[in-house]
Amino acid sequence: MTDTITDGPCDTIGAALALAESVLQPLGEHAPVEARRLVAAALRLPVATTVATAERVLTDAEQVRLRDWLRRRAAGQPLAYLRGEKEFWSLPLLVDPNVLVPRPETELVVERALALGTGSGLQVLDLGTGSGAIAAALARERRDWQITAVERSDAARAVAAKNFARLTPGNVELLPGEWFDALGERQFDMVLSNPPYLAANDSALHDDGVRAEPREALVAGASGMEALFFIIANAPMHLRDGGWLILEHGGTQQRTVADALANAGFAHVRCHADLAGWPRVSEGRLQGTLRRTL
Repeated sequence: MTDTITDGPCDTIGAALALAESVLQPLGEHAPVEARRLVAAALRLPVATTVATAERVLTDAEQVRLRDWLRRRAAGQPLAYLRGEKEFWSLPLLVDPNVLVPRPETELVVERALALGTGSGLQVLDLGTGSGAIAAALARERRDWQITAVERSDAARAVAAKNFARLTPGNVELLPGEWFDALGERQFDMVLSNPPYLAANDSALHDDGVRAEPREALVAGASGMEALFFIIANAPMHLRDGGWLILEHGGTQQRTVADALANAGFAHVRCHADLAGWPRVSEGRLQGTLRRTL
């Protein structure tokens, strides 16, 4: 049987583009765009250059790398893992299969934190930091804030540590642990999180790219609400009076999240839509001196 990736011609950029589009045909209408991005990234060229220089001959090393990337992409790995990098908040974050690929909708968490955190010297907690995207973006924007990032996965924490060292050296405290475990009785002005919020049987887990991402960073449990409920219930013990809790969640979970925030003593509960119009990020402010017991 002929292996299209192994045997298909890719001695020029034009041939490589044709091969990539053929291999990625299951992506449907997105295949041509994804093919151009993959070839450009594999050749370390701008997309416009690859389109304009179709006759350029590829080296043997370039052909080997391109075929390898095509094989991995066809198996479901997102392009960000192949490149080893993903832009978030204009920062070039290192990523690998141990962390989620940062998504544009998560930038809304950063936007809300910047809008609500108007003071200087604020103490901010990022739970389940993953690649460190949220913490790094805030550290870049607010150099006087004291930012703590928590991550339970050793492998993910190693990625975050590299990103903090490269992008925001000395600005983020990175701790091991699950949610609030490593914090003792510490309190913050703001708690942020993009936690797992997919149900175990969610069909999105089979989507292109998503199926190659770490399942523990995607799936919260049977309902998809388990992590969100835990954070909301325990955040009051770690927030100062008037402190904000800001959470990313699924596009159909906003009502349940709002009820949970209100029941936990949060006021000024609001939900904000992402660029696609989905209700994506909810926030609440701790009311008075109400505290819940861990």
